[in-house]
Amino acid sequence: MISRAQQILLKRAQREAGLSDADYRDALETVAGCRTSKDARLADRDLDKLLAYFEAIHWRAADAGTLQPSCRLDAVFRQRGYWASKNTRQETSRDRYNGRNQGASIRDLEAGLATLGFGPAYCATIRDKVCQGRTDAAALHLYEAALRRTLKAKNKSEVQRLANEMGIIVGPDAPEVSAAEMQDLKDWMYPPSVDGTAGESKNPF
Repeated sequence: MISRAQQILLKRAQREAGLSDADYRDALETVAGCRTSKDARLADRDLDKLLAYFEAIHWRAADAGTLQPSCRLDAVFRQRGYWASKNTRQETSRDRYNGRNQGASIRDLEAGLATLGFGPAYCATIRDKVCQGRTDAAALHLYEAALRRTLKAKNKSEVQRLANEMGIIVGPDAPEVSAAEMQDLKDWMYPPSVDGTAGESKNPF
């Protein structure tokens, strides 16, 4: 079932294409086998096909002079061929949205490991191990999950190392802190002197 926002988009596309309610529901039935956008059988792929179909109707009518294209910046069909080119048979609009989010998440996790000293080569080894040459969304999800687990474990290990250096006992009930936060605490407790060596300790314990 498509979301409420997608249902609204579809109704706007109907209006811009100049379709009557009957023609709109006939199109829904032809593409998805249903006659309402609230039908649970209507999926992302169906929405993509319908938008491309309505787009073709819109521009055909515009070229024939029977329909005036919308000049609004938020018009569904403001750019000719947009939906036909964006909605390929390989992926849906939701796939692309999730893919962008997944890519950003993976980059953040890789950057987090890099700050702990585990660079691109380390991440590449993880990726090769879990993806085994695959680049599809499912494989990238496995890679993201592996990065997340690894970063959590490495971060915990780094926090423990810094705590040991400062003589702090980190118990199981202690609040969770990041390695960066623990490093900031260490810098505050043992500020470097002018010549770069460790200065006088502020350790209150």
